Amino acid sequence: MDTATHSPQDGRVPRFEIDADRSQVWLTARSSLHRIKATTSAVSGWLDSEVDTDRLDLSRPARARLVVDLEHLATGNPLYDRELRHRVDTDRYPSIVGDLATLEPVGDDGHYRVTGDLSFHGVTRSVTDDLEVRLLDPCTVALGGSSSFDVRDFGLEPPKMLGLRVHPDVEVRVRIVAESPA
Repeated sequence: MDTATHSPQDGRVPRFEIDADRSQVWLTARSSLHRIKATTSAVSGWLDSEVDTDRLDLSRPARARLVVDLEHLATGNPLYDRELRHRVDTDRYPSIVGDLATLEPVGDDGHYRVTGDLSFHGVTRSVTDDLEVRLLDPCTVALGGSSSFDVRDFGLEPPKMLGLRVHPDVEVRVRIVAESPA
């Protein structure tokens, strides 16, 4: 792969735009009865980064933003979906936004340590976790990883309804595909 295809002549870092049709976010919570799983592909955002032949080139800092539209997050159960939207208050807080602060390689196998700000339900927290980044072709990057969050850290109390108690820890898993014009 020729790095020059990714570096604009004006010196700007190439931008990879998230492809919602090829991206997915999964949330898994535990309840007193069973696991509750929700998913969405209503994601948008971008990654600004130089690339080398098979990995990101971090000689210049990468920047990124991920936006998850909560209105389209669905469990497949209309009662749960309605309660989720009500509890999160999607009218006031329609999305989760992640902004990249730092990205550092962890070894040579495409794993990176990511630090950034996560904004959810009107609260912003700094988070650090690992992310796998793969170049699928000269203009396509795939990112994947998972993390766990306590919703109480974002000002939410887990619901209790009809004898069902939802635990506060939620696992979030992402697979993001982003493309840059050739």
